[in-house]
Amino acid sequence: MLKLISKSDGLKLAEHSLPNLGKDDVIIRTIASCYSKGTESSTSQNHQKSLIKKVIDNKDKISELFLQGDFSQLLKKFNSQKSSVINMGYSASGEVIAVGKNVDNVKVNDTVVIVGQSANHGQFSVVPKGLCVPIKHDVNPLYASCSAIACIALNSVQIANPLLGSNALVIGCGLLGQFLIQFLAASGSKITCVDIEEWRFKASKIHGAKACMNSTEFKNNDLSEKFDSIYIAIPHIDEDLWTSIGDAAKTNADVLMIGAADLNCPRDIFYKKHLNFRSPHSYGPGRGLYDFEVMHQDFPVISKTWDIRSNIATFIELLQSKKVSTDFIDCFKVSDTTNDLLLEALENKRSYSTILDWSMDNYENEKIGLDRTENKIFEEAERENIALIGYSDFSKEAHIPNIHKNNELNFIGVCNRTPIITDSIKTISKSELSTNIVGTVVISSNHGSHASDLLEMMEHNKLCIVDKPLCINTSELEQIISKKDSSNSDFFCFMSRRYSKHIKTIKKYLLNHDGPVHADFLFQVPKKDKNTPIYKEGGRLIGEMCHHVDLSLFLFGEPYSITYSDNETSNNFFNRENSSILISFKNGSSCFIRYTSIGDAEGSKEKIKISFGNKTIETFDFIKTDIISNSKRQTLINEFDKGFESMWNEINQIIKDNNESLLRYMTNLDLQVTKILLREKI
Repeated sequence: MLKLISKSDGLKLAEHSLPNLGKDDVIIRTIASCYSKGTESSTSQNHQKSLIKKVIDNKDKISELFLQGDFSQLLKKFNSQKSSVINMGYSASGEVIAVGKNVDNVKVNDTVVIVGQSANHGQFSVVPKGLCVPIKHDVNPLYASCSAIACIALNSVQIANPLLGSNALVIGCGLLGQFLIQFLAASGSKITCVDIEEWRFKASKIHGAKACMNSTEFKNNDLSEKFDSIYIAIPHIDEDLWTSIGDAAKTNADVLMIGAADLNCPRDIFYKKHLNFRSPHSYGPGRGLYDFEVMHQDFPVISKTWDIRSNIATFIELLQSKKVSTDFIDCFKVSDTTNDLLLEALENKRSYSTILDWSMDNYENEKIGLDRTENKIFEEAERENIALIGYSDFSKEAHIPNIHKNNELNFIGVCNRTPIITDSIKTISKSELSTNIVGTVVISSNHGSHASDLLEMMEHNKLCIVDKPLCINTSELEQIISKKDSSNSDFFCFMSRRYSKHIKTIKKYLLNHDGPVHADFLFQVPKKDKNTPIYKEGGRLIGEMCHHVDLSLFLFGEPYSITYSDNETSNNFFNRENSSILISFKNGSSCFIRYTSIGDAEGSKEKIKISFGNKTIETFDFIKTDIISNSKRQTLINEFDKGFESMWNEINQIIKDNNESLLRYMTNLDLQVTKILLREKI
């Protein structure tokens, strides 16, 4: 499939793999997508900055890596910047061709609008069900593809709630400005608009503006105390223009800054006139909320405004009744031979924006490829043949390079929910994972999908390697244990820290020590926004604290008793990020594990302190390990190593030797770790 992307050398149409379906997903064949000239051109231009400019912009992060001596990470970041790709687009329409098992708001063959970061410019998209809105078949999907962009303007008008006959000022008559003018006209407002490009005034007047002026005319006109609401739809305003806006505003007027604008408004202008500054939240309440976007839950009713799905429905109704038009936007029909012509259309300086028509002449139904193999059990595959579910950053850093390094392992490809550029990595469909092409599956998807992906692959007797955590709740754990007892599949978690040079060194010292050991593990982390998906997929304690719980059991053996202490009283366990676990072991050792976002996160993120006999070993961020004895400190290792390569060497050995006893040990260890994290009896 073709998809529009931004690379360091510019925009281009590139071949991508087809999307794969998740349980809460909808896959659509794109009919049209709307290119937002202001936002997307700016995004692409920033992405294309020279490497030197990016170094200057990120000098603080680079300096930190230099101070840490972490030159390998520095090199990776440079290479990542050179090869990075941004998926373009956030507003499209199309036909539903597949729905996940949890989707009940749309069905196959529905015509829909899709919005958000997955609604890309491409032949196919996979989006969460909450950002997929069905529309009637009599609505032209080319026009409907503008929904997200139009709703940014609509949401602003909803928030201001202008009175019939009130005076509105629109600064900027580009794509957003034209939608603002139309919605304000529909509300009965009297509209004045300002822009530096006078060719835009023709459409502005057609859409309902009563007066149009350039910025010089606006500054020189006497418009004092005229406007009830002011809508700013340009990225930057200088001080003189702010002064003119302040003069033109009525006392207590609403000033709304729309889109990705520079918030440089001077306080005194707002203070003197009691102006109300509003920064509308994208295309409506619900944006960025996991429950709304992914789970399709309703957003709480808020006075004066509606949520995203309500705004989309309103825009579609206005389109149907011809109270709003998209005729001012250019249309371009995409084909696999139009890359240069497409870029020329997108860069047209006299265009508001471009609707991309994806009804390609060479489209064939069989290209959808959602189920390209028969659903049957194949003969057992060779475990050396390895495929990945999920093209995460961790996959790129820890898995793929180390599989390629090992001549005895065969990399089959990546099965990813969202499309991947096909010339960058080998890809594989979800149905192909069940065949005898693949013997081992590495599950590197989002935390909430680990259990379902594992259970599905166990059904096909695959060796499964799961990025932490194994699962996120007791129900999933019980299903995994039940499936383990009834299938021939094996699984374990990719807990690479066990195989780090730092842990190997610690273990060597402990093997030569006869007596109890005490360990302190500190995981000091910065706070995260509560809307971050990890809080809906097990939380940070399950998703991150697992590393140190695993290390404690790996180093000290069978636990004897476990005590928990929390610094938070939230009833929602997934939201907690401050907890301590004290584990006592049968050999008399103990380990105190602290995961916290309390305090300053500056300094070491991970600190391990092992006390035994008359010695202490300290490890800092898996970069440096010191031993302290007789009040003298000696550095044992000064090298960043989280054990990625070593664990893959171990995996290769397990596969080569068919080492069932080691597999059982690793599986049981991961089950114990998971039970401790879920606070289940071990």
